[in-house]
Amino acid sequence: MEYTFVWDYRDDESLRKSFSQLAKKTFGIDFERWYDCRGWNSHYIPYSYRWGNEIIANVSVNTMELVINGKKHRAIQIGTVMTDPEHRGKGLASGLMKRVMEDFGDSNDLFFLAADEAAVPLYERFGFHKIGAKRFVIDTELYRHTENLIEKADMSLKTLLELKGKAVPVSETLSAVSDEHILAFYYVHGFSES
Repeated sequence: MEYTFVWDYRDDESLRKSFSQLAKKTFGIDFERWYDCRGWNSHYIPYSYRWGNEIIANVSVNTMELVINGKKHRAIQIGTVMTDPEHRGKGLASGLMKRVMEDFGDSNDLFFLAADEAAVPLYERFGFHKIGAKRFVIDTELYRHTENLIEKADMSLKTLLELKGKAVPVSETLSAVSDEHILAFYYVHGFSES
C-alpha cells in the first residue's frame, strides 16, 4: 500500500472523521464539534496523506487577511501539523509542507505559525524563521471597580460570528480579518464552559 495525497475534504465524512481521529489522538482536539457547528469553512484546508482510508499525516492551511501597520496582507496560518506515530520519519510532513508552499506561496504575502521547539527544524527548511514573541498588556488597575460592571454575555456562535463579520479591526497595528473560522474553533474548544 502507498500513501495517497488528499486535500480539502471537509465534506467527505469518512476522510474528515479519520482526520478528526488523528487530531484527537495527537492533540486531544475533536474537530467534529467544530465541523458540526459549521465553523470549518472554506478558509480551513487540510493537506493530508492517507494510508488506505486512514488519514495519517496532515498540514492545514488557514487563509485570512492580516492588517499590519495599516496595510492588508493575504496571509496563511499553518496549523494542525501532525503525523501518526507509526508513520513518522518518512518525510510526510515535509512533503505536505512542500505542496502547501507551492500552492499558496505566490498568491500570499506571508505565512505564519506557532511551533514547539522539536518542530522548528522542519519549518526552517521551508524558510520560516523565529521572531520574538510580543506580549501586549494593559494596566488594569485603572479599570478596577468595587462591583462587576460587565455581565457575562450568553451568545450563540451564530451571533458571535455575525458580530465578527461586521466588526472593524480594533488596531491598525495588527488585526486579523476573514478569520471567523478560527474564532469558531476557539468558541467550541477554548471559550466554552463545557
